[in-house]
Amino acid sequence: MIITIGGFAGSGKSTIANIVAKKLGWERISAGDVFRKLAKEKGMILEDFNEYAESHPEIDMELDKKILKMADSRRAVIDGRLTGLLVKKNGLPCIAVWLDAPLEVRAKRIVKRENKNYHTVIKEIQRRETSDWQRFWELYTIDINDFSGYSLVIDTTYKTPEEIAEIILKKLEDDNVEL
Repeated sequence: MIITIGGFAGSGKSTIANIVAKKLGWERISAGDVFRKLAKEKGMILEDFNEYAESHPEIDMELDKKILKMADSRRAVIDGRLTGLLVKKNGLPCIAVWLDAPLEVRAKRIVKRENKNYHTVIKEIQRRETSDWQRFWELYTIDINDFSGYSLVIDTTYKTPEEIAEIILKKLEDDNVEL
């Protein structure tokens, strides 16, 4: 069984994935970590590699292939924007969770975490989300703004990470997922 945790930048993916994986004693796989590793292998900084990936679809395909291979036949919590729909599309059993929060809330979280300018972060998020939508649509005809394929959508605006993790664990219990 796989639990995927998706969401846009600043939604809480990594934090929640860490908590849920730890509580279950499962492996955590981060699409972001795999992407950063690919950037390092290519000798590029993350921002440049992200721009490079926009015009080189083989990068996204390689990333997705690695994530699917890592996820196959294990109990894992995977965080990444596209992972829930990608895992489902490839027929792997999963509970796909989407973490949602308004742009302004997510931007404030990133500003606090990375000590950046708020308006700069807003622009970076908007640019990345536009780029991601286009890339994922062209590669997989997946609309990252359509949450109907998710098992659970959680607004993280006013919830603590622990509360969100408990909602996910309750979903597993309600669905009688063998832990």
